[in-house]
Formats: sequence, C-alpha cells, structure tokens
Amino acid sequence: MFLFACLVGWLREELREGVLWFFRNPNADDFDPFKEMLEVSSGRHARRILVSSVMYAMIVIIIIWAPIQLCNLLLPLLPYDVWFREIYEVPLDLLVFHIVVPVTLDYVHPTRGIRKCVMWWFRQMGRLLDLTSYLFGEQPLPNAGPMDPVPWNRPANFGWRVTLLVVSGFASAFLVSLLLMAVPVSIGRALVFAAFGMSVSDLYNVAVGSYLIWACVALARFVSTSLRATELRQAATTAASCLLAGSKWALLTTLWLGVVPFLFGLFFDLAVLVPIRTSSSESPVVFVYHDWAIGILYLKVWYRIVMSEAVPVNKFRLVVERIKRDGFMNLNLKEAVRDLVLPLLMPTVALLSAPYVAIRGLLPLVDLPLRTQAAAFRFGFLATVLLLASYHVVKFVVNWYPRFRQAVIDDLYLIGKKLNNFDGKASPVVAAAPAAPFAADPAAQDAAAVPGLDVAPVPGEVAI
Repeated sequence: MFLFACLVGWLREELREGVLWFFRNPNADDFDPFKEMLEVSSGRHARRILVSSVMYAMIVIIIIWAPIQLCNLLLPLLPYDVWFREIYEVPLDLLVFHIVVPVTLDYVHPTRGIRKCVMWWFRQMGRLLDLTSYLFGEQPLPNAGPMDPVPWNRPANFGWRVTLLVVSGFASAFLVSLLLMAVPVSIGRALVFAAFGMSVSDLYNVAVGSYLIWACVALARFVSTSLRATELRQAATTAASCLLAGSKWALLTTLWLGVVPFLFGLFFDLAVLVPIRTSSSESPVVFVYHDWAIGILYLKVWYRIVMSEAVPVNKFRLVVERIKRDGFMNLNLKEAVRDLVLPLLMPTVALLSAPYVAIRGLLPLVDLPLRTQAAAFRFGFLATVLLLASYHVVKFVVNWYPRFRQAVIDDLYLIGKKLNNFDGKASPVVAAAPAAPFAADPAAQDAAAVPGLDVAPVPGEVAI
C-alpha cells in the first residue's frame, strides 16, 4: 500500500492533471476527509472500501501471487531459505544494516532511480501508443492562464489505447516482480557457493545478487557516458585514470574499514573483554571477526560524533569534507592517509605494542612464574588504559587548579571595588609616597602602594 501510494504521488506530479481523475487528491483545497466522513452516507463509504479492497487484491495477485506460482512452476527457487544462524563469530546482518545499507542509500538513492524508471516507461508507452498528448499534455497557448487546463489531443480508438496501456502496466509490473524474485537470489546463491563453498541464508544471497546487479549497471552507465563524452582514443586514458582512482580508493578503504577497526576492536578485546572472560589458568583467545565487528561499530560511533553539527569544527571533519569534495577521481591518497588514517592508527598501534613488548619481552628476563606472566598479560592492557586515564586526569587538574585559584583570589579581593580616579594613565610621581597606614581591607592596602589610585567600596556592598 505504501509503494502504491508513492507511485500514485509520482504520477500525479509528472502526468497531466486529469489523467488520474479516479484517485482523490489529498493535497486538493476542497479535500477534507473528516468532513466527508460525517457528511457522506455509509453506503458510499462501503462502496469506496469495496473498490479499494478489490484494487489492492488485484495488485497483490498480479505482483506477488502470480510470480510466485510461475517461479514454482518453472524454476525451483522458492520458497526462500531464510534463517538467522551465525556463520562466523559475528552476525552478518549487524554489519549489513550498519555499514552496507547506509552507504548504499547515501550513493544509490533507490527512490530516485525507481521514479526515473517509472516515468521512462510511461514516456515510451505513450510514444508507442500515441498517448503522449493524453499523458503529458500539449504546449499551452501563449495567452493561457496558470489555472487553465492543459490541452491534449484525443487520438483514434482512444478507449482501446488506454485499455492497452493499463494492461501493459500490469504486465510490466508482473514481469518486474518475477525478475526481482528470481534473478538476485539465483546470482547470489551461485556466487556465494562458488566463493565460500557453502549455503547461507537467502537474505544474504538476495543482497549479494542485488549489489552485483547494481554494480554492473553503474559500471555500464559510467562506461557509456564516458564513451559518449570523449573520443574513442581518449577512452583508454579515462579507463586508466579510473583504474588508478579505484586502486587508491581500495587501499584507503582497506586501511579505514579493515586495519583501523580491527586494531580498535583488538585493543578493546584485550583491555576489557579478556580480563572478564578469561580466568588465571586460561590463555586468552582472540576472535578476528568479532574484534573487527566491534571496531567497526566504535568507528561508526566516532564518525557520527565527529561529523555531528553539535560538535565544534575539527580537523577530522575538514579532512572528510575535503575527500568528499574532491570526488572519486581526484583522491589525494597521501594526504588522506596522513590526515585521516595515521592519527588513529599510530596511537592504537602504540597502545597495543607497548604493553605487549613490556609483558612478553621484559617480564621473561626477570624469571617470573608463568602464572604471574599470564596475569600480567591478562591485566596489562587494562592497566595501560588506567595509567593513561590517570595521567590525563592529573594533567587536567594541574592545568585547572591555577586558574581556579586565581578566580577565587579575584572574587575575594577585586569584586566589589572600583577605581575612582583611574583614567588608564599613570599619575606622575612628584615625591615618594608615604607609607600607607594599616587598613583592614587588603585590596586598599594593595592599592595604597599605587600612586594616583583611590579605591573605595561600591555603595551597598561590604568590603572584605
């Protein structure tokens, strides 16, 4: 129902006003559903519900039931084998919905593509059946107003042409639904079995087949656009540039989505999970896929925080925006690795290597028992985190305490005082100032030593 409503909305925006006369326009000024609900008779409401039910039943039969029956008759593809057992240590659906789907929606825009395909079909069928004037209208007259209806020409055998258009629409919907049910899952099953030698859930097969089809279509469009825009002898140069840019992006993607997340997850595993799940008599076990998935999630959270508008502008956001602005063909790999990857990679490598070298390299020289060395490895990375956190806390306190002390002094001795005769220039010293008598106000004692200043309490406040 949602997809059908979206389709009707697209057609209402693109087609001539009056083509979809049998559908009520919810954006019309005279459309008031609550008023109609009270004023229109119950019989008319029942007829509308009946017509809507019949229409949606026909759509379900044509788009879902009939393709399923034909698939079962011709190809042994259905029913889909859907299960949610884990293949590796990490659930794949977590990675798919957190990484693959968001990136795809940012670059593919499926709604825009579906809308273009639908309008392309209507233009082709209108040209084939001589219904272009009926569907899209003619050029309005020069003296026509904005509220005048768009003119159109009525061809011969108009009723048959419109009927053939409707039948062709249902047939095209049936064919598209059949292809979507059969092609992606078939390609996905064959590719996954050829690559891994095992069967997975058909949800993953459909995803793999769909992404492969999308990649082939995108590549074909890019090649055709390049060949139309340039000469044939320039195509080789364009292809070489594309291969070079693809290699750069592959290397950057491997570092950014492979190495960095794995090191993040490995350090988190050694510092947090190993002390919890490993006893003193066990050796710690590292799960590669598990650590990489954890690192991916933390990297995504970090990326969302850095790119959020609530966070002040920082160098990482500037680097990411510069990479996006340069585009696919103009990636500066050296600057991207230096400014984006290395600032995260090098500290993580240091946090992993320093405790490991100290535990595995120095402790055996002291000839400690194996149980002690195992305990040191179990809690060494956590101790490193605690030491770094303590260092930063102490550093913050050391930098904050002088400012706090000065703020307290200013609040005690300067607030509530004003300079009566201070104009921003020092008064000339004629003779040595006599020693100031003892005053109960410390600020007055300090100001008495400055020539030309007269400090007095502000009326209504008590001098401390």
